[in-house]
Amino acid sequence: MTMTRPPNLSPEDLQKIVSDLARRGANINMTDPRVSATQNWLLVTIGATLIVVGGWMITSINSLNNTMVKVVEQNSAMQRVNDAQDRRFDNLDQRMDRFDSRLRDEERRQK
Repeated sequence: MTMTRPPNLSPEDLQKIVSDLARRGANINMTDPRVSATQNWLLVTIGATLIVVGGWMITSINSLNNTMVKVVEQNSAMQRVNDAQDRRFDNLDQRMDRFDSRLRDEERRQK
């Protein structure tokens, strides 16, 4: 690549200016704009990926919570059904016991 005009300062003069500035606390960073653009795109891509993954995790946790609510509701409904069946069985047992006792009483009377 050819230069269309000569530099105003020699490399030694540039180095002297940079070292003087560095002694005073200045910091000069020279970067290639192509590298900076690539780094920016990389950071944006990583950030977008993290945001998408975070959103997906929140959605998954919400879905899991909804599923757990349904399971707990089903368990409580099944428990109510089981309790009702237990009461019915207890009532049947009591009725059978009363019937047995009446039958025994009747058999005793007939003897």
